Amino acid sequence: MIDLPLLQKHPLWPSLQAVQAGRVYALDGNHYLNRSGPRLVESAELLARVMWGEKFGMEVDAQGWKQLE
Repeated sequence: MIDLPLLQKHPLWPSLQAVQAGRVYALDGNHYLNRSGPRLVESAELLARVMWGEKFGMEVDAQGWKQLE
């Protein structure tokens, strides 16, 4: 989350469709995405939940991601 203010200051940030639609998420990359291993399935589930929301039909670790405003 340290880099988020840098991204938000970028002149093109407000023009991104995901930003305009309120569909920007931060994921705990260190915990889930940076290393392969036993958490690979959890990482895939987390990404599916973020991309497809309630349609995914499965609860995932709420600590692993955050929707940004």
